[in-house]
Amino acid sequence: MLAIDCQEMAMWQRMFGYVESYVEKDYIDGVDGIAGNDELDGGWGIEHCVGDEGDTFVNCDGNVVEVPVSPGASAPKEAGN
Repeated sequence: MLAIDCQEMAMWQRMFGYVESYVEKDYIDGVDGIAGNDELDGGWGIEHCVGDEGDTFVNCDGNVVEVPVSPGASAPKEAGN
């Protein structure tokens, strides 16, 4: 059986551009300075999601803050860029 703690799970989720919460009241921080490369999923309960402009927000209960990103810091549009 694989044992993984919440901090380790969050690290892996952020590395792969996906953050999901399983707790009822959450603050999800997906800010990494790159626009449009993350999906933040609040899951169940009342969530507050903070991410970069262009990121995808799901199940955040309308509690979304999109942080401005400097020009040129967006995710690549095509593979190989």
